Amino acid sequence: MIVAKTPLASMLPHSSENETIHFIDELNDKSFKLRHLNQKQSAELAHQALQLATHALYNKGRGNALLNIGFQEMNYGNYDKAFNTFNHALDVFRKIDNPRGISNAYYNLGLVYLRLGDYDNSMEVFQESIKIRKALNDEDGIASCKSHTAFIYSQFGLDDTALDEYNESITILRSNNNKAALAATLVGLGVLKMKLNKLAEAKEHLTESMNIRKNLNEINGWLGSINYLSDVYLKEGNTSEALLLLKQALNTAVNQHQLFAAGVCRIYTNVAKAYTQQKDYDNGILHLEKALDLAIETKQQYQLHEIYFELAKLYKSLNMFDRALDYYEKFHESKQALINLNAAAKLKNLEMLNKVEMREKEIEIHRLKNIELKDRNRIIREERKKSDELLMNILPWRTAKELKKNGTAKARRYKLVTVLFSDFVNFTKTAEKLSPEKVVSCIDRYFRAFDEIIIKHNIEKIKTIGDAYMAAGGVPKATTSNPIDVVNAGLEMAEYVNKQNDPLFKIRMGIHSGPVVAGIVGIKKFAYDIWGDTVNIASRMESSGEADKVNISGFTYDLIKEQFNCLYRGKIIAKNKGMVDMYFVEGRKKD
Repeated sequence: MIVAKTPLASMLPHSSENETIHFIDELNDKSFKLRHLNQKQSAELAHQALQLATHALYNKGRGNALLNIGFQEMNYGNYDKAFNTFNHALDVFRKIDNPRGISNAYYNLGLVYLRLGDYDNSMEVFQESIKIRKALNDEDGIASCKSHTAFIYSQFGLDDTALDEYNESITILRSNNNKAALAATLVGLGVLKMKLNKLAEAKEHLTESMNIRKNLNEINGWLGSINYLSDVYLKEGNTSEALLLLKQALNTAVNQHQLFAAGVCRIYTNVAKAYTQQKDYDNGILHLEKALDLAIETKQQYQLHEIYFELAKLYKSLNMFDRALDYYEKFHESKQALINLNAAAKLKNLEMLNKVEMREKEIEIHRLKNIELKDRNRIIREERKKSDELLMNILPWRTAKELKKNGTAKARRYKLVTVLFSDFVNFTKTAEKLSPEKVVSCIDRYFRAFDEIIIKHNIEKIKTIGDAYMAAGGVPKATTSNPIDVVNAGLEMAEYVNKQNDPLFKIRMGIHSGPVVAGIVGIKKFAYDIWGDTVNIASRMESSGEADKVNISGFTYDLIKEQFNCLYRGKIIAKNKGMVDMYFVEGRKKD
């Protein structure tokens, strides 16, 4: 790949920040437009844009430059580098929350997966791109993605679905006059029609694609259209028409200022196939050897695979079995090299390998149920979201995250945690006066309000037992403000109950601060809990309190006395704890 040689300082002398950003955007735009017209210049412009954007801390410019660089790496067959570059771009766009950039990164990753034959991952990232593009109302982008998902459907044997996707894409692209994307989509449709043995229709689509690309001066794409069109002629047995077309393309390609190695290799190979059909084996061997030399020189690993196979077949037909065997062995070696190349590239894209379905299962689902992948993926994402939300609702966020990552969550010791207990006074007698449904309804209303209050004050709900409600501040994230936070929450909870003016429901609250151990208990129904003498004393504060009052220990009082007005109750006996200093919190001190 060509790297920019222009010194950074000479690119934008004395430019303002806005001028620099505008210049970077122009470089990226030019690089994008030259992707198919001049690969070398496109790469040079992209590297200049990357250099400037990095220096200017312009992340959107960095991301777009990386997409352009990755595209040229992909065109040169450097798929592992393309993976790294596109993933780097994806990371940049995610950090700045740029949906268009994210969708473009997914789209380009889909192209690499497609070239590697990894249809599962390719379909997955194309669908991610489509989802974002729908939110952006990007019709052309959706159509481009669908033209590739159509190809994947055809590989799964879902030809009718593939035809629908192609036709939908073509309708959009014709309507929007997007000729470049239309030409690419027509190639895919033409190849599918050839597979279905609808050769006249295949020639019509591929000829239109070829003419569009010629008018756009897209030499690389033009060569691709011609190669596929020649495949149709060869399938018909029309070798003279195929040779005429391929030789014209070859003359044009070799006179360009840049070498379109992949396209030229395929032309040589198809010319050889045509000569072989005509029994002109000498010319067949000659052009396959030209293709072989060029593929080796330009490291076209995927072209080598086909060339070795064609040479092996040709020499076998000539009864030159030693030569045929030699090329068959090279064919299998190149096949293994492709497998290794694919594996190495996929390993570099760790994020995209986080999937749970195997390809065989996915194909079977499509064959038997004909469910579109995008719907199934949406269902999976929704179910995963539900399970995550449920887990987050049961456990603290940090603990849930650790449990998902490791399968376990370690118990932790905390030096200072403030524990709150609440209980409704004479609840047993109250419950006898009401129906069970009314009791549950009332408790649910109060506890919902308590949940909202503790969230507001950054406190963790621990559990409820009957009419008892337990919460704690300072877990699972340690804080120094937890005594104040919990007392504030306790006062607000007591105030809420009092405002209901219900004589049957009067609350008693107790608070104490100190060290605890916190963690998950159980292996089936996970529960986050805390243990230690601090918990026991907080419970005694509640049972030793009075209705409508927030009762705190002397230790907690020492931690909050500068912020709250408190009434000293004296030393009061607490079960199993002896005499303990207790205070009623009467409210916050005025600033």
